[in-house]
Amino acid sequence: METSKLERLLAGSRIIPSVNSAEGLKCVLTKTSLPCVMLKLGDVNTLPKIVRLIHQYGRKAVVHQDSIKGLARDRTSIDFLSKLGVDAVITMKPQCVRWIKEEEMLSILGLFLIDTNAMATGVQSINESRPDAGLVMPMTIPGSIYDAILRQIRVPLLAGGLGMEEELVTAALDNGALAAAVTKPALWQTIG
Repeated sequence: METSKLERLLAGSRIIPSVNSAEGLKCVLTKTSLPCVMLKLGDVNTLPKIVRLIHQYGRKAVVHQDSIKGLARDRTSIDFLSKLGVDAVITMKPQCVRWIKEEEMLSILGLFLIDTNAMATGVQSINESRPDAGLVMPMTIPGSIYDAILRQIRVPLLAGGLGMEEELVTAALDNGALAAAVTKPALWQTIG
């Protein structure tokens, strides 16, 4: 069976370190061997240097589109990320998924689950836009919600947001998330 883009990105890891500071980036690159890094820092001017640094360390760069200052949610920004060599893009905009895939980057559609309407809309967005993966936020939702989502979508599910304790991250993984995006460096090694 062919290895999927997502499997290549994760390289067997169930933790995606999410970095929002220079210190966090340095920590993940120098103190872990985790295969990819979710970027939630920088701007359009600093992003090229950050992506190059991540690749120099032999890691994959996952850019959270909504967290990069100056990066619009349009085709031009997706082209920019592709030219930088970004490996995967997390977007909250279903219309961006097609462009991300056209540029041969891994597409991850994020869903904020604040109520049942948001869940229904998110499931519909995933099924219509067909990203490589969905990212459910926050990861602290009950197992029954993971079950409901996973029964309705045909792509792997990642988890992110509010994973401040090992038990919360482990619960998300046990409930069906393929991997979890975690900001707290102390959890990168204990779970990964």
